[in-house]
Amino acid sequence: MKVLIFRLLTAVRSNFWFIPSLLTMSAIAGAFALLEADFALREQGFLAQFVMPIESARLALSTIAGSMITMASLVFSMTLVALTLVSQQLGPRILMRFMDDRPTQVVLGLFIATFLFALIILIRTGEEAYAGRVPGIAVVVTATLAVLSLGAMIHFIHHIATRLQADVLVSELGRDLRAAASSLSPGAAGIGEYVPKREQQSLNALFEDHAIGHVSATASGYLLQLDTETAVGLAQAPDLVIRMDARPGQFVLQDEPVMTLATRAAESEVSSALTEKLERLIVVGPRRTPEASVEFEIDALVEVALRALSPGINDTFTATTCVDRLCDGLRCLMQRDSEQRVVRDPDGVVRFMHAPEPFSRYLSKAFGPICYAADDNPMVLEKLLHSIERLQERASDQEQQYLLEKQAGLIRSRLEASTTVD
Repeated sequence: MKVLIFRLLTAVRSNFWFIPSLLTMSAIAGAFALLEADFALREQGFLAQFVMPIESARLALSTIAGSMITMASLVFSMTLVALTLVSQQLGPRILMRFMDDRPTQVVLGLFIATFLFALIILIRTGEEAYAGRVPGIAVVVTATLAVLSLGAMIHFIHHIATRLQADVLVSELGRDLRAAASSLSPGAAGIGEYVPKREQQSLNALFEDHAIGHVSATASGYLLQLDTETAVGLAQAPDLVIRMDARPGQFVLQDEPVMTLATRAAESEVSSALTEKLERLIVVGPRRTPEASVEFEIDALVEVALRALSPGINDTFTATTCVDRLCDGLRCLMQRDSEQRVVRDPDGVVRFMHAPEPFSRYLSKAFGPICYAADDNPMVLEKLLHSIERLQERASDQEQQYLLEKQAGLIRSRLEASTTVD
């Protein structure tokens, strides 16, 4: 069930037409309901103050309908221009943020809904003209929707102009990275628990000595999610421990092992039925999503920084802003007690092991590519070095200190080479 819900939410989020479709259907239903209520109240002698000539009603409705479809076309054009600019300057991964942009979807849906609302009222006005009935209240409501649409248009222009700014988009990416990193902090809901190294070593030894089977991916694609709660329930009865061999967001091949199964029992076998049930818990998609992993958020910021450092753009300040946001995300990742997450059953027995999430990997993915790309940019290298020094002040163990110092040494060597005068 959780797998189906995740797929549904992912499809809804990536669908640009979901909210406009809801608003459109609501407008159609509302138009017919309002017309029936308008005619019923008029027959009972109410709404006399809304009586108007048929010609005036038709003119107002046709004008509103024409202007709404024109404004909807304008919204389409501005959105396409924004997508083109963002894709060229900041990278295609940022396009997902515009596809998920709720204000844009609401404004577009409001224009289309108002157009259809006015069109339905206009058609019914022509049908009722011979009976001498004009839906005055419906015309007033249509005019009100047109005024709201005009205000939404002004807000949309301001919204697009603001979102196209690099600092705003980088700030949003940094906020998402911080949220994703904080979700992996000890005590966060739904992540299981972190185990100390001694217990991690004993669990690894269990898989070395008592591994009894694997669960493979049924299709090639990016690993998006696994229903760990159901997996833990399936592992209880046969006394199994499940270990993930692939990280969220990693590309897996069809029939490639994704999970390894081990048992504490002396003799145990994995049935084909259990293997099929575990295979159905694996969600594989054609592209990575923000929900899949922290690495997606890191890669998005790194991509913006690399494009900013490219000769065609050469935007040093955007690159340094990305470094600041990456530093903030790494700070959150440093708060973990260990690098191994597990999930226990109600009896406190470990039943599921996530793929290891070493801090060294996050650090190298965040700062490594930018360091290599900024060979001839001392300003960015100095920002990287300053960020490393700030993280060193928050290091919780010697291993983190060692990794940060190693990265700082690499940055210093490149900074010295870039500032050396031949």
